[in-house]
Amino acid sequence: MSTHPDSAYLLGHSPTETDRLMLQARLYDPITEQALRGAGLRPGMRVLDVGCGAGDVTFLAARIVGPTGSVTGVDAAPRALEIARARAATRSTGPGEEAPISFRRMTLPDVDLDGPVDAVIGRLVLGHLPDPVTALRHLSELVRPGGLVVFQDFDNFPLRVAPPITVFVAPQRGSRPSELA
Repeated sequence: MSTHPDSAYLLGHSPTETDRLMLQARLYDPITEQALRGAGLRPGMRVLDVGCGAGDVTFLAARIVGPTGSVTGVDAAPRALEIARARAATRSTGPGEEAPISFRRMTLPDVDLDGPVDAVIGRLVLGHLPDPVTALRHLSELVRPGGLVVFQDFDNFPLRVAPPITVFVAPQRGSRPSELA
């Protein structure tokens, strides 16, 4: 797989952008928690959060999997990981309430682990990847048989079919419907 730039996240990790993302997380966390629980995330699982940014989904998963699980957040951006680690160090949780958390610098989709995980999760990360299908294929190989691959993302291209079929031609990124005629 190819190596990607330090971060595919075009908006960067300035303090203003990080604050915006943490505010956005407050809006999305209840929906994300419902999606993770509905997909089967449960206590004791070993979880990989890809594109973890400042750690909001990592922290959410740690609450769900509890002290018998573990969560690793990975991101390509050193600044985002600094923020996530600082936030993790100041979190006020009681002993035995959340899973142990670690953060590691890795590019997507070139994530490599020392063993399989029970779940790979991510929120609003696929749209920032040049080839999300290849990334998901690789990430799914890191999951134990019967494990979970759960991503919450926007579908900005509703007029498409996956996989492509000859009867329907999906628009390419940047294409407008008028360009398809």
